[in-house]
Amino acid sequence: MENKGYINIETIGVGLDISKYNDVKKISDEAKDILAYLNNNDNVLLYVGALSKRKNFPFLLKVYNEVFQREKNIKLLIIGKGNKKYVSEILDNFDKEVLENIKIVPSLSNEQLSYIYPKATLFLLPSINEIFGMVLLEAMYFNTPVISSKNGGSTTVIKNNYNGFVINEFDEKKWADTIIDNIKNKHKLLELGKNANHTVVNNYLWKNIYKKLLNGDDSFD
Repeated sequence: MENKGYINIETIGVGLDISKYNDVKKISDEAKDILAYLNNNDNVLLYVGALSKRKNFPFLLKVYNEVFQREKNIKLLIIGKGNKKYVSEILDNFDKEVLENIKIVPSLSNEQLSYIYPKATLFLLPSINEIFGMVLLEAMYFNTPVISSKNGGSTTVIKNNYNGFVINEFDEKKWADTIIDNIKNKHKLLELGKNANHTVVNNYLWKNIYKKLLNGDDSFD
């Protein structure tokens, strides 16, 4: 757009509808099972999304494998599903000990995810292509710091070392370094989570988005 002469271009992003979380009346048995898993482990990395090439499922496991080789007490929780043959072929590339520390849950409703996000240590989004990534806003809203690949959503929402991290390279060692360094600093994790929530609540709920569109206000935090 700048090449065509447009100036003062700003990415607004999309809004998060939090009303769906206000209507949750009862925790499901499946969510209870996941919560038990989270409560029984101090550090759990969370991924929510399809298990596909576009979402970079193989790289997600490479990252976790690198983390696990250094820190055995960190688990990985995956909520999502993909082609069974494809997923099985990817999983076969990793040792049994690594796979025993990965929990895969095929699906969970958005409403029930509201119980899960706050209990995760970090949220990972390593997508190769991502239009925006609503899970990014969801995790941040629930105070869960995000480590993401460079994509439309992450570059719009995340400020490095303030409310999360955007890593440009698909380098599992670099991702593992960032994960482990932050897990070891609980105070930093709390600050990241607090700032992540602040970013979404003040800028990316629909009430803020439409006000910005109507008023032309450029004062996003």
